[in-house]
Amino acid sequence: MEQSTHNKQNDLQTMAEELKRKLTDFCESIPDSDARYFKSRFLDCISPLPDNIHSLGIEKSIVDKMRYYVLAEVNLDQCNDYLNLVEQLQYAETKHLVDELQKFRRFLNSSNKYIGYES
Repeated sequence: MEQSTHNKQNDLQTMAEELKRKLTDFCESIPDSDARYFKSRFLDCISPLPDNIHSLGIEKSIVDKMRYYVLAEVNLDQCNDYLNLVEQLQYAETKHLVDELQKFRRFLNSSNKYIGYES
């Protein structure tokens, strides 16, 4: 079980880093003249995700695990909101990134029992 927990945590961490990279690259592709403030806020919501996922895996108390799980969910919700805004403002097509967010969220939720927290 310990190895399975470690593997799930590594997979989750890798996916969080990859998601952060994809969203950061996407955000950087939007011209500053169009959305400077938006880009800054978008990067603020995605940047802490990998750290929150890492902390979720190393914390021992259920309260701390819950805190980092909720923070990760908030990060995902905020990113989803910004992606929807980008789509509505017609800056870019974001469906593929929204799908990536949902895929990550499903994996996060399915990993909870392995990392010691179930919502």
